[in-house]
Amino acid sequence: MSEPEQTDSDAVDADATREAETPTALSSAQESVVERLAEYDAVLEVGIGRRPGVARALVSRNVNVQAVDVYDQSVPDCIDFVQDDVVERAARLEETLHTEQVGENAPTASFRVDAIYALNLPPELQQPALQIARSVDAAFLFTTLGGDPATVPTRTEPVGYDSLYVAREG
Repeated sequence: MSEPEQTDSDAVDADATREAETPTALSSAQESVVERLAEYDAVLEVGIGRRPGVARALVSRNVNVQAVDVYDQSVPDCIDFVQDDVVERAARLEETLHTEQVGENAPTASFRVDAIYALNLPPELQQPALQIARSVDAAFLFTTLGGDPATVPTRTEPVGYDSLYVAREG
């Protein structure tokens, strides 16, 4: 019996899996973020994409790591992944503010963590992520990409040559 033919999407999936499982060196800013986040027992990374290096480093520091991304991502087995849209999740939170949704049906049921963080978080995701952090009583810390500003109230901590924005302490 012959092997099924490999398609281009199979090759891309295999490449993504290898990338997710292969440890990569972290920048000094990323190392500083890991150091800062290692004080928490459980964290959620918003928008993990195909760069699980910080999440993997946190797991190696005995931090329980969950990750969320709007797209299905291949992440190492040590990271709990949920495909979800934080903008839609925040909107569902807004809708349920006046209801009694609790337990597994609550919009934040899968996000029970001490801190929520994001790397290179775009301005349009900052408010929804902060809203989720507030709803689960979690700290919220993030970096931005390039010259993007923080669009929610924050204080700034230096991380290497970058800034870590702290929007909420847990």
